[in-house]
Amino acid sequence: MNWQEMNDLVANYYGLKFVLAAESTPHIKVLIHPTSKRPFVIASQDDPTNIDIYCGNLRVIVQHLPHFSAPKFTKNQRWVGVSLKSINEMMLKKVLNYSLKHFPPNPNLSSQEQSIYLPPDDKVNTRYRAQQIQLPVGSAKQTKAQKNSHVPEAPAPIQKMIQSYDYTVPSFQIVAYNFYKQGQMMADYEDQYNATYELKRYFPVYHDLTIHQLRTYFTWRTQLRQGNFTVSSTSYAYLYIYELLNNIGVNSPTEGYTKLMAFRDQYAPSYHSRMRDLLDRWLCDYVLYYGLDQQKAQTVFAKKDSD
Repeated sequence: MNWQEMNDLVANYYGLKFVLAAESTPHIKVLIHPTSKRPFVIASQDDPTNIDIYCGNLRVIVQHLPHFSAPKFTKNQRWVGVSLKSINEMMLKKVLNYSLKHFPPNPNLSSQEQSIYLPPDDKVNTRYRAQQIQLPVGSAKQTKAQKNSHVPEAPAPIQKMIQSYDYTVPSFQIVAYNFYKQGQMMADYEDQYNATYELKRYFPVYHDLTIHQLRTYFTWRTQLRQGNFTVSSTSYAYLYIYELLNNIGVNSPTEGYTKLMAFRDQYAPSYHSRMRDLLDRWLCDYVLYYGLDQQKAQTVFAKKDSD
């Protein structure tokens, strides 16, 4: 890559552009994080082929990946340096994505979650006040029969999982929070269901599945864990991958890495090529996020470079 290509990438892909750094030399430019409002990339007009990127606690791992080194424009040990001449666009986007997601928030900025203004109750007009919404699941008005009416033929662990769904979690966290919580509840669950129900859904989570689909999935997962792989609905395969990415059903990230690599090489080809591509991308995130050893990081990033 060159300087212009770098500028085009951050403008077209992230909607950002380099600006002059405050309280610095006039030749230093930075990319400002959209929410923290602090620099997360540093570059120099005098040396436009090198940039520094914030990587936080994973700097040690990233720095030892091919083409990365110690930072050039800062002494902060949470940054890494990289030459634009030696890195491709895909690799650069991976590191920039990680930096954007994990850059520490600015405590001086107010939360951006609430986009609708709600006047406080002590204003003159007190006719309207905020009221707590009564949630449909777990309501005291529901009878036991009503609670169980939507889970016919479900074994007790599945019933317990369904009823555990927490609707009080903030909307931007509710899906991820409940998926992880329910996944941990069912991490060791095994099933033997004679029927097979298909699942066609983008980004499947347990909450989206019917009882028949849940039993189909857990039966398929039981067989897979025992070494008996059969081609299932693609959505079931992604649900299993999501579990591994969240370390559901494994004892450590190292075991999760091994199972993800095995699924990528042995089973993903039975579905479609995009599944392998996504696994390559997610494995890069996985080794960085969980801080796995340098050899594993180099392996998954090498796979990405070679494809």
